[in-house]
Amino acid sequence: MQAGPHGFGGAPVTKALVLVTASTSVLLQASRGLHRRLPAYVDLFVRLFTFRHVGELLAGCALLYHSRLFERQSGSSKYGAFVALSLGLPLAISLVTRLPLPSGPFSLIAANLVNFMLDVPPTARFLVFGWSLTDKAFVYMAGLQLLLSAPRQALLGAVAGAAVGAAQRCNLLGLRDLRVPAPLASALGRVLGPLLQGAQRPPPHALTAQAESAGDRRSGGSTAGPPAASAPPLPAPDEGALAQLEAMGFDRARAATALQQCGSVQDALDALCA
Repeated sequence: MQAGPHGFGGAPVTKALVLVTASTSVLLQASRGLHRRLPAYVDLFVRLFTFRHVGELLAGCALLYHSRLFERQSGSSKYGAFVALSLGLPLAISLVTRLPLPSGPFSLIAANLVNFMLDVPPTARFLVFGWSLTDKAFVYMAGLQLLLSAPRQALLGAVAGAAVGAAQRCNLLGLRDLRVPAPLASALGRVLGPLLQGAQRPPPHALTAQAESAGDRRSGGSTAGPPAASAPPLPAPDEGALAQLEAMGFDRARAATALQQCGSVQDALDALCA
């Protein structure tokens, strides 16, 4: 599944989340010595996006960035609505019940972990002290470390986020179809686009065409002389690896080309999510 017609492309929602979380967390740490009380609306914003310690910040930003896969699968408009719902539910609960709002986007991370657990298949297995683990264990350990390092109030965000992730997974009340409104998506694209636009990596299927075009230019397009040796055909993709990428929502043809170009599932996944 690719970005919809109102998507921003290039996972800008994820990039913006990481940028806002990292910058507000660093600024809060730097300003703690001022001992100034923030206005109520600013304090709510800070609590939604700010981690309290460097350890939380590193683990949290890594988990937020890892979720770019879900934005590329569903499109930025749908993922933006998912982010707003994941962050808005614990905020609403806190305002109604007067329970303290945890500092940091724990609810969004928990919601993404639900999708990660159910939608992303493992790509590698290994043994640790006789225990068979997969590469997904590293993400789970980062999430567990983040939750254990946080205060008890973080449980509110984690439980609320897990509930949003489960409800979206079950398509409760049509949550899978929620999108950021088109005018807002367009406005955000115009504002965030120049800031978050990075160097675009050519899609995997374009690499072979580029190589052939470069060869034609070097030969001057002439047919005189002996014909240049054609490049050897790419190996057929492994069906098991192709099934893993299809299970993540990628088109079969694009997934097959990425596997042929990159070789491994992880490298192909990085190319598809670039």
